Amino acid sequence: MTKKIYCLLVLFLSVSLGIQAQKGKVKLDFAGGAEFAEKEKGEVNGMNGYSINVDFKYYLNQKLYTLATAFTSKVSGEEACIINEGELSKNGYNYNKGTSTMVGFGLGYDVLQIKKHTIFAQAAFGISTYYNEFEQRYNNNNNKDNGYQIYDSKQYNNADWGIMGKIGYNYQINSLLSVGVSYQVNYLCGYASHGVQGGLQISF
Repeated sequence: MTKKIYCLLVLFLSVSLGIQAQKGKVKLDFAGGAEFAEKEKGEVNGMNGYSINVDFKYYLNQKLYTLATAFTSKVSGEEACIINEGELSKNGYNYNKGTSTMVGFGLGYDVLQIKKHTIFAQAAFGISTYYNEFEQRYNNNNNKDNGYQIYDSKQYNNADWGIMGKIGYNYQINSLLSVGVSYQVNYLCGYASHGVQGGLQISF
């Protein structure tokens, strides 16, 4: 399902670029950075990782633009726990890994434009997916593969709606390129995350 969504987005971007590029109102933003997730299902507190974002912007006027966005993030984390196996208790840890994606559409606005400096805000709504892997582990030096033994494991996969908001700053290098930083908050498939990204923007 995710592959089909991304194919549709690529098709939309290709057609839009072909139609609108000559008007000088198109911007393509590539960004990536650190991602931090909420406590997942009470199992692991403090997950972090990275995220990648591609934003396609078409300006309706000097400041207001429509937005098509594709987002993916991978986060993981672990915390200590006690594993009860019969009458025995072992020191172990919960390990959690999550992958989120979203394809959506929205609006953005350049709040402040001063010469080469731009501050913007945007929001998007769309379809998101979430895949989670959870393992309860304890150390096992006899396991030569990874040094731990898996006591329990489970997977969770879901597709639902998603929403994200972003604020950021861009510095115009020349008429074609600009660089910037942004802060983004996501609520995908019922899970919240936020992150800081650096990006490169191409203007057409």
